[in-house]
Amino acid sequence: MTHWLLPALVAPLVLGLVTVGGWFTTYFLGLRQEKRRRLERIVDVQTAVAAEIRSYRQRGTSFDIAEHGAKMEAWILAGEGANTPFVPLEPEFIIYSAMVKDIHILPQAVIDPVVLFYTQASTVALFASVLRAERYEALDAMRKNDMYQDYLRLLQHAYTLADTALGELQVSLAEGGNQ
Repeated sequence: MTHWLLPALVAPLVLGLVTVGGWFTTYFLGLRQEKRRRLERIVDVQTAVAAEIRSYRQRGTSFDIAEHGAKMEAWILAGEGANTPFVPLEPEFIIYSAMVKDIHILPQAVIDPVVLFYTQASTVALFASVLRAERYEALDAMRKNDMYQDYLRLLQHAYTLADTALGELQVSLAEGGNQ
């Protein structure tokens, strides 16, 4: 009778240990896969945001803001209020709008400069909308010029913040996306 008792006890014990081992293995493999997916998501978001910021920044390379500001000042003031500069619509930030709910997954060193850039770029867009309004067109030359020069300073600061954000994104992506 003792010949069958030992195998009858050992078999369920081995089965239980194999089952528990399988649970732990599955759990840890799932954690590793989740970590890999999260890192891929971080890299994807950073890559997309960097592309959008680079696109915005590219606009600033086509002209010298200080030189443009001086020319526009002379032109606005020469018109004694009749000359109103054309201010283009600012681009929509499609990528940022789509990923803003996931910004918390990005490394802290990247979040701050990215948010600062997009906040400044939004300020530029709001100010540009004021410069396209009829009230701006009706201003005297001096006030019109002052506002336009403010717009150019806001734009220059946005480009500076874009450079900073791109630098941090580049560092983070070079380190594998997760600083």
